Amino acid sequence: MGIALPGLVEGDRRLQFSDIRALCGVTADDFAKGRFRCRLINDVKAATVAEAANYPEKDTVAVMMAGSGLALGIYSKQRMYTGAGGFAGELGYTVIATEAGPRKVDELAGGIGILARAGCGIDAFLAKIRDGDGDSLALLERAGFYCGLAITNVLHLFNPDVLVIGGSTSTYPGYMDTALRTAEKHTLPDMFQACSFASPKDGKRIAALGAMQFLRTGMEF
Repeated sequence: MGIALPGLVEGDRRLQFSDIRALCGVTADDFAKGRFRCRLINDVKAATVAEAANYPEKDTVAVMMAGSGLALGIYSKQRMYTGAGGFAGELGYTVIATEAGPRKVDELAGGIGILARAGCGIDAFLAKIRDGDGDSLALLERAGFYCGLAITNVLHLFNPDVLVIGGSTSTYPGYMDTALRTAEKHTLPDMFQACSFASPKDGKRIAALGAMQFLRTGMEF
């Protein structure tokens, strides 16, 4: 069994840290109990495994998931970029200076941060957006702006051929329009034009499909 989990996965056996506190420290053995083979993988890296397979001719494929927070996977020259501990890609934990001081990208552009500022749940917030509520529209535009700055940093740091953007927050009306306008404005033109932007081929199952492929191929990072 291949299992995609949100957080910092050590190797393929243990989840060291997750914003879902109950998952912190969970291991592959906790699921398998010795009954079958089990490998763990970070959910966005799993999504990257799935999407990179759709672009075999491309040198560098980046996958950004904008859901409750933002995270990133980079697949370049047939290998996943993992960093020293395997934890590379925590885009939501990068920091942007604001008038209120330094803030994490997750707070500024992630779904949980948006709803915290809106002071309501997702259904109520989207209803306000549909009804044209000015404060809600301004809040969403501001979040899209900060997402765009995060995209700018991804493009400048990794120069991907393709940036696949998925996740529930990316579907909020106008969010990605603002993000891509902002990214285009602040990114070096040649680097912006070199990148194609795409949606996941199977957005609802992207992490699960990547986890399956990770297990099936025996891929090592």
